[in-house]
Amino acid sequence: MMHFLILGGYMKKIDLHVDTLMLLSEQRDSSLLTNDFKIDLYKLKKADYLMQVFAVFVNPQDENYASKVLKMIQLFHQEIQKNSKLIAPIYQYRDIIKNMKLNKISALLSLESGLILYHSNTMLDVLYDLGIRILTLTWNEENSIGYSHLINEPLKCYGKKLISKLNSLGIAIDVSHLSDKGVLDVLKLSDKPIMASHSNVREICYHSRNLPLDIIKKINAKKGIIGLNFYPPFVSINKELAISDLIIHINFLVKNDLLDVISIGTDFDGFSEETFIKDASMMDDLVSELYKAGYKTQMIEKIMYKNALRFLKSVLR
Repeated sequence: MMHFLILGGYMKKIDLHVDTLMLLSEQRDSSLLTNDFKIDLYKLKKADYLMQVFAVFVNPQDENYASKVLKMIQLFHQEIQKNSKLIAPIYQYRDIIKNMKLNKISALLSLESGLILYHSNTMLDVLYDLGIRILTLTWNEENSIGYSHLINEPLKCYGKKLISKLNSLGIAIDVSHLSDKGVLDVLKLSDKPIMASHSNVREICYHSRNLPLDIIKKINAKKGIIGLNFYPPFVSINKELAISDLIIHINFLVKNDLLDVISIGTDFDGFSEETFIKDASMMDDLVSELYKAGYKTQMIEKIMYKNALRFLKSVLR
């Protein structure tokens, strides 16, 4: 049975963050169905993905920022519609269950940075209607919500007010990229679990984009999750990475009784560097290495998809 689990694509998977929409928008002759990126539908099907979160990301310095954000959301819906036999969007938790019964991949839309909100909830309501169900509060910039990991300052006044609005709408709060003080504010203010969609452990690989253990423990205490990031500088200082380098982060969290916080947020298609897994189709390599490291099936299932499912059930309306 274990052999089948490892080699047969049997274990489901959820990835909490990829930037494939950005590449699709830049290369308009490309397709979500099949492409040369790390994510396409054939690759997701091969690895038995249950769900993929697609981030909407536009550089904050872009003079047409708001327009490009809306166009990227439109592109998401166009690609999903073109491939509706394989993939379907989710707006509520029950949509995930429905898609599983139909043997379709679930697609969830996130927005990387709340820059577009500009101190107002009016645009947030528009974004919700357009399908946004995860909001990454900042990218690497300061905005009306707060500060990035580059400046360790707390949430701004609007950011503090925004948390309850996100909770009431059923939009998951994502603190990847946010300052440590900002994350602590979110933890105090949010009535629902929160997530860090693509961040690793700072004690294992020191980088301000990774989270320190004390904050990870607080996220876990609120039943939140962290999607482990495959971007090499966030995994290890080693020049040549192996899957074992990511498992060091997993081992550290498990030894600190934090298995339930661990999920996957590859950041695929958001970086050009080679990493330890070529693309989504090879994700069973991580499953295999976790078995070799001594993890049991129930533990690996939590990491690969069950923790993320639990989180989404508690947050989505």
